[in-house]
Amino acid sequence: MINGYSIRKCAVIVGISRPTSFYWRHKILDAVRAYMGIGAVGGVIEVDETFFRESFKGNHIKASSFVMPREPYHRGIKWPNSDGEKRKRGISKDQVCVVCALDRIGNIITELTCKGRIKHTDL
Repeated sequence: MINGYSIRKCAVIVGISRPTSFYWRHKILDAVRAYMGIGAVGGVIEVDETFFRESFKGNHIKASSFVMPREPYHRGIKWPNSDGEKRKRGISKDQVCVVCALDRIGNIITELTCKGRIKHTDL
């Protein structure tokens, strides 16, 4: 999984079935998510951020009380005032910011920080 292999290839390497590989991958990701942002960095710290588009895929089925915070994006539909593009240029509120910090010893912190452009108060 760390090497970027597909679920199918991971299953062949480990010697398990595809459904088991799928469930194990999600268990590993849930365990990693539980410890994200826990820890400390010190001394000389290098920090960088990256932005991902926020996805609500599948949430409408999981909870009956879930309400989409925006209109859904559909493939092939042109949005008004966007010259046919449904993505906004640059950093927008449709993106979430993930900050990664690393110190010289090797301690790492990765945390979801905010939506849209990051401010010093978010850090």
